Amino acid sequence: GASSLAAVLSCKIDTADKKTVCLLSGGNIDVSFIHRVIELGLVSRHRRIKFATRLPDSPGSLMRLLHIIADTGANIMTINHDRLCPTLSPSEILVHIACEVGGEEHSASLLKRLADEGYDAVFLMGVGGTWDELMQLEYLMNKFGDRDLEVYLIHAAEWNVMGHKRMTEKSVVLTASESGTTPEVLEAVKKMKEKGIRVYAMTKPEGPIGQAVGAENCVAMASDHGSGGCEKGYYLADCFGLRLLNRRGCFPKFDLFIEQTKDVWKDMLDIRKRFEPRAEELARKYALADYTMFIGSGALWGETILFSMCILEEMQWKRTRYITSADFFHGTLELVEPGVPVFLFMGEDENRKLDERVRAFLNRGVTGDTDINVIDTAEFAIPGLDDEFRVIVSPWILSSLITDRLAAYYETVTKHNLKYRRYYHQFDY
Repeated sequence: GASSLAAVLSCKIDTADKKTVCLLSGGNIDVSFIHRVIELGLVSRHRRIKFATRLPDSPGSLMRLLHIIADTGANIMTINHDRLCPTLSPSEILVHIACEVGGEEHSASLLKRLADEGYDAVFLMGVGGTWDELMQLEYLMNKFGDRDLEVYLIHAAEWNVMGHKRMTEKSVVLTASESGTTPEVLEAVKKMKEKGIRVYAMTKPEGPIGQAVGAENCVAMASDHGSGGCEKGYYLADCFGLRLLNRRGCFPKFDLFIEQTKDVWKDMLDIRKRFEPRAEELARKYALADYTMFIGSGALWGETILFSMCILEEMQWKRTRYITSADFFHGTLELVEPGVPVFLFMGEDENRKLDERVRAFLNRGVTGDTDINVIDTAEFAIPGLDDEFRVIVSPWILSSLITDRLAAYYETVTKHNLKYRRYYHQFDY
């Protein structure tokens, strides 16, 4: 096989000034050795890759990893489990995987995707208004995410006493605090950091929560419940969550969404101006009502709670009842009667069908209640925004309409300053 080349190299054959070809037949080479040569050649050309990664030793963790690899188009050749590596914790396994890929670019894409999947679950943590605000992001991440994505909305006070079985050191937490001092959030963040959990916060970097999280993991909160809407807070949270989805390959039009919403704040101002006369009319008619009902669903449900509880109950001391369109027909409909103001907030997602059912019932006239008010985000256009993104911005629109403008007119009618409290932040409790 190689004797012709050996003869030339040892100068046994005169090849001076001649075109010489050595035939390497490999006729007596070991077949397994040929396989090794081919494999190494494929590795050097990035057609084969091998890597190892740690996984939780729990049902479903390997399946999630295999889905990620399959989604990139790579072909798995071998898988080996190692539970005896001395650096592993008792709840982990080390998995060695060899894959067949299409070349260097495909290889780099697969490894980047795996690196981006460096978390086992996403937790959205808030208290009160921030919990309400994060509700729309939980909805969006579940709507646009893949079937293996785990997203949990948790209340900081409940987590402090209950914990969460799915939270590990590989989890990612996004939290928010307008004041930067929310006690329940601060307590939870400190415990999470002690466990090595990654926490990111929308809060003041210089505040206690910001210091606990670390300034590099903070972005200043962009909302003020007492002097405007929450749409900028929604925007920041959505950028975080939708970017995570984009890195998973679940929200491919992230960059287009960012491009189309870069000037949306002018549109939000125009929407406010358009709603201004109606906001004043509604406030003059209902701000002094003894009791008001608010109905919402889907992406708007969190904003529905926020306006009812944080604005009217906390900041105006008004009695309210907030209910989902899905649950309205399972008890609350019996409370609709003449003289009870009812507000229905209609969104632009799958739950709109439920909203329409509620609207049809309220408009039938069987209750005798004429104080029915429908606020539909679909009636407020945003030029240049694709229809598929409307569901994302619908809470921004509603927040501009009610948490900003309607709340401002309620304050004018009730003569009750939105920043005044009887108990909240007045003493320790």
